[in-house]
Amino acid sequence: MQPGHVFTRGNYSTRWDLRNIYKQCKTCNFMHELQPWALIGYAKGVLGDKGFDKLFFDTNQAKPIKDWELQELLTRLTSGSNIS
Repeated sequence: MQPGHVFTRGNYSTRWDLRNIYKQCKTCNFMHELQPWALIGYAKGVLGDKGFDKLFFDTNQAKPIKDWELQELLTRLTSGSNIS
């Protein structure tokens, strides 16, 4: 399994945002580069239209993530606590 990003991971404002990352097999992750509509549709279903629009807005902001924010995210993910 691989992390598939709805919006490119080149946008650092949402690169590690869990709303932007979905688990995919290697083939689906590659295919979504060519045909992103399936992952976009899935993300819209999970987030809802307003949530997806907020993610799109956040993706286009120049907001660098701080080291402590990454450490907090890693702690939450490795502890098994709520990741939403």
